[in-house]
Amino acid sequence: MRPGWQATLGVLVVVMAVFGSYLVLPHLPISAWPAITWSVVLLPAAAFIALIRAALRIRSLNRRTVSDVSET
Repeated sequence: MRPGWQATLGVLVVVMAVFGSYLVLPHLPISAWPAITWSVVLLPAAAFIALIRAALRIRSLNRRTVSDVSET
């Protein structure tokens, strides 16, 4: 998977998790909130880690491309 797609999917997961929590939490009993809240915390955290990894990969690819161009 290309890094740009990873970043796009990461942003999409964060938006879906936050938006879904605002739609779902008010309709659930209070006892169910901790489980839902953990999933809402863990999904964006995983997406954020994926975004950072994708950004670092894009950065290293750009460095490699620049160094390849400067050598020729």
